[in-house]
Amino acid sequence: MNRFSLPSSRRFLVMDAGSRCLKALLVSMPFGRVLVHGHRVVDLDEGNQPGSPGWTRLLQDLIDELGTHPLVVTVPQHSTDSQVLDLPTADARSIRDQIQADIVRLSGLTESAIIYDYGRMDPFAQHTNPYWITHARESEVLALVGQFGTLQEDIWETASPGNALVAAYREMRPAFRNALLVDIGSSGTVVAVVHEGQGVFVTSFPVGGFLFSEKVRAERGCSSMDAELAKNTENLLSGSKPLPALCELVDQWHAELVRIGEDWLREHPSVTVSSSQFEVVLSGGGAEMPGLREYLRANSVMSFCGWADLPGVPPIQPAGQFAVAYGLACGLLRRGGPSASLVPEEMRAARKEQAAVQMLQASVWLLLAITLLVLGIGTWQKQRLIGETDSRLAQADSVIERARRTSLLKQRLAEEYDEVRPLLARQRKTMAAIQTLDLLTSRPLPTNAWFVLFADADSYYSEPAHPAATNSPPMTGSARLTNAFIAEFSTSEDAPTARAALSGMIDGFKQAGIFSKVDIVSDDQRRKLVNPAVVVPQGYYTLAFTLEDDDVLPSLLTGDDLRRLPAQPAPMRPAYAPFRKATNP
Repeated sequence: MNRFSLPSSRRFLVMDAGSRCLKALLVSMPFGRVLVHGHRVVDLDEGNQPGSPGWTRLLQDLIDELGTHPLVVTVPQHSTDSQVLDLPTADARSIRDQIQADIVRLSGLTESAIIYDYGRMDPFAQHTNPYWITHARESEVLALVGQFGTLQEDIWETASPGNALVAAYREMRPAFRNALLVDIGSSGTVVAVVHEGQGVFVTSFPVGGFLFSEKVRAERGCSSMDAELAKNTENLLSGSKPLPALCELVDQWHAELVRIGEDWLREHPSVTVSSSQFEVVLSGGGAEMPGLREYLRANSVMSFCGWADLPGVPPIQPAGQFAVAYGLACGLLRRGGPSASLVPEEMRAARKEQAAVQMLQASVWLLLAITLLVLGIGTWQKQRLIGETDSRLAQADSVIERARRTSLLKQRLAEEYDEVRPLLARQRKTMAAIQTLDLLTSRPLPTNAWFVLFADADSYYSEPAHPAATNSPPMTGSARLTNAFIAEFSTSEDAPTARAALSGMIDGFKQAGIFSKVDIVSDDQRRKLVNPAVVVPQGYYTLAFTLEDDDVLPSLLTGDDLRRLPAQPAPMRPAYAPFRKATNP
């Protein structure tokens, strides 16, 4: 058995059944430590001893109260044997064969009639390759298991009280110590010798609480019940009225304890400690007898303490009565100590099979959990992607709707703008005409010079002309000026003077910044609109003022925009009337 083959529930009901009471602990082992969830002490009498109908009812009541869990029970110490065997170094199979042969030789039984377990120990004293061997008769263990009736299928582990005491002591004192672990029961005392932190010897002798009570009964001449009550409530060893017979029995008990320790030291002469250096830890119901520890301390060279005085003892009362039960729970962890399980072979095989099934079930559940986790993560990611896609589609629909509305607004704005654009263009040209007239009127002219005509290019070329001279060149369509103003003036000055004045006028108009070109109109572009009576033929000149940009107010919609718009009838626009100016003086 090891802690990796424990059942998945990780809770156990540990039972230490004595002749006078049953101690039970409900424990679990999370993260490799023993945790006590509940404890009970049940008194046993003639009506509920193991194997009786009352025992069955007692177990059922305990199960109903603490729950159904795997059971861990003790095998009476006198039914087991634990010892150290020093074996030569060999492979595991040879070691097992050697241990089997030694157990059969020591017990005098066949291999099939013995239950045994073993584990390697740390070298100590004269032992270089020691093994801790625990064995018992299979018939006695099966008889014990059979006492639990229908619950025997739930028994997970069995062990002796001595090995349980060692396991509990190692759990609470991990540091190497030398100690005698003494459990005083009703019918006997169990003693475990601990050397350098590991159990090296376990035994028992038939002196316990029952004999102590009998001495009290014989000394006082009272009933067994009164004697038991007096033993548990009065200090009969060092109080005001000590009982000599009881003191003598305790001295004999103490002498047997000292003998056990000294015998073990004599068998291991290389151990350089004395019996006075052993820590004696008392547990069991008999250890709760008032005045016992004080009496032993006063009459012994050894140091006595109670189980409750050890560090790390679980908070249960009385702690000493649960030392064996707590040690059984600690033994399940196998925290470095040798194995001392006394589970029958068929039950052990069943446990291994059950552990394998539970491991398989745990693996399946883990695989299902991982699968569900992966599916959950995948579903969540898909849902998130779907949500993001829906959000982006909604955003795209919103953008498309806004774009459609923007396009309609742009179309409406362009249509409205196209309706007013001719007016704006006319207004711009009017402003340009006013600025040009202002420049013409503010520009000083020679004394014998005067303007005879001012018109925009469209009006200039659309007005009917006076009959032209026969030698005048004809005007072609390509000679027409556009986006310009025409000004004509006449002077009586000679040609050089007139041209000098004309050149000065052109330079001044170019600096105004509203014309892209100011020049004299060629003969093929001139028209005869002025009455010849108001001009001097030799001093008659025509100037053209070309504006900066013809398309000063472009449409808001480009050609591509117009092609994408649905076909609509063109809006009615007011007729455009070209600017006219009177030409007669």
